[in-house]
Amino acid sequence: MTLEEATDRIAQLERHAREQDIRYQQSIKDYSLPHEKLSIEDRLSVSGDQRSLLAEMDISEPSLSQECMSVYRQLRSLCQQLKTHSDDDSGLHSDCSNASMDETHLFSTGLLTEVAQELVNLVLDTDVVSLIERMERYRRDIQDRDIELQRRADTIMELTTKVSVCEVELRAALEERDRARNDASHTSLAQDDVVLKAREVRDQAVTRKNKAEIELAKTRMELMQANGQLLEAIQQKVELSQQLEQWQMDMQELLDEQLRSKLTSQEVKMKDSIQQQPVPPPRRRLLGFFQR
Repeated sequence: MTLEEATDRIAQLERHAREQDIRYQQSIKDYSLPHEKLSIEDRLSVSGDQRSLLAEMDISEPSLSQECMSVYRQLRSLCQQLKTHSDDDSGLHSDCSNASMDETHLFSTGLLTEVAQELVNLVLDTDVVSLIERMERYRRDIQDRDIELQRRADTIMELTTKVSVCEVELRAALEERDRARNDASHTSLAQDDVVLKAREVRDQAVTRKNKAEIELAKTRMELMQANGQLLEAIQQKVELSQQLEQWQMDMQELLDEQLRSKLTSQEVKMKDSIQQQPVPPPRRRLLGFFQR
């Protein structure tokens, strides 16, 4: 997978995470709006007609219960949809129940808070799974880059050996040329034979020298190209390492946030269980007030 494809995949996952966050915020707004509209204080403030306070409570309580039940079912449905689209093999799923809520079941205190907390946990789990997948992909990319760097390092070593051989051959050719000049200046042979032999030696030395210089130039060009490729690969590896480190930090933050969210949910449940005591319903208190 190329770096461009990895960037596109990351952007796509980020858009998906933003869409999930928008859907969660919309669900919270859907819950808050009917709760505000159906508050008892607002109904008591606008009750200027001939209905009594007892009739107003008889109408508002079922309506409020139905609205809360509707919001609860919507949040539960959204939670189930997010769970369905998450990775089944990751093992990071929320505790969102698969069973639909019974229509006759009474709406209890803290039920909306519970399902909202489950939805938050599910979104956090989805983000953690996505980050783990991206980290694993970047780790594989870095391993591939390491293999490529090792291959290019071997190529550079081979080219360096060729350069050394060419330099040795060039020095040998130069030494042979110098030796031929020395023999020509101290020989006792006839002048023609000396000239002929010197020319042959010179021609051979020049030929070997030219070949060595050409091979040396080619080898140096290959070495420069290999060095450039090696530097580029090292730069890419550094960038991938930085991105992987950033993703690890993000995943740690998400894990911390998920842990704090779960601890908060447990504390809320414990407080609700402690505070749940048998109290007379509001309607009976109102009836007692009117009887007095």
